[in-house]
Amino acid sequence: MNEKQIETIAVALYTVNKHAKVASKESQLYLLKNNALNKLLREGIAKKIGIHKATSAKYSKQQLELLIQIGRFTFHQKPTKHDLKNFPHLGERDEGIRNPKIHMPLKKARQTLEQYAGRVKQPELKKKKDDSKLSLWERNKKAQEKIGLGSW
Repeated sequence: MNEKQIETIAVALYTVNKHAKVASKESQLYLLKNNALNKLLREGIAKKIGIHKATSAKYSKQQLELLIQIGRFTFHQKPTKHDLKNFPHLGERDEGIRNPKIHMPLKKARQTLEQYAGRVKQPELKKKKDDSKLSLWERNKKAQEKIGLGSW
């Protein structure tokens, strides 16, 4: 892979990561990001640097993040136990260090990462039972249970 291709993938990762932070359904974008990062690491294109403390820990729990470098870009990912043992702890993030601000449309970024790392499967949604196929008796029973009248 040449440097231009690596730069394109890094810009796509930057774009997907930026959108994932504000998207209502960010999990699929984060999965796409993590798939691409893992493949870049396996191929030796990305490099693990060290462990950072998360700046905005959820629910008052301290969280740690693995710092990964790809060319002039850096990204964070959840560390494995192996990472925690084998990489230096860098303390808190230096908020002065930022990725270059480069624009790529989200659609193009997703396509780039999907071509490189593969498509992310849509999480399956639980299907609601279609009430229209229930008998009148079953619908009445369900409605009564819903309002707290219990079964007959």
